[in-house]
Amino acid sequence: MKAKTSVLAVFACFLWSTAFAGVKIGLEFFNPLALAGIRFIISGLILLPFCGGLVNIKKIFSENK
Repeated sequence: MKAKTSVLAVFACFLWSTAFAGVKIGLEFFNPLALAGIRFIISGLILLPFCGGLVNIKKIFSENK
């Protein structure tokens, strides 16, 4: 396995393992539904550049009209 792959795997494990602590702390400030919404919005914003950004999304919606 390449070094870059190993580093990315360790980083993914770190992010996955911090999710529990983040949710536990977040529930002190938000109700469960609001916290889930915030998590999905943040995740979507992080993934948006990998999907081609807003330009690609506008293109998809304009083709479906």
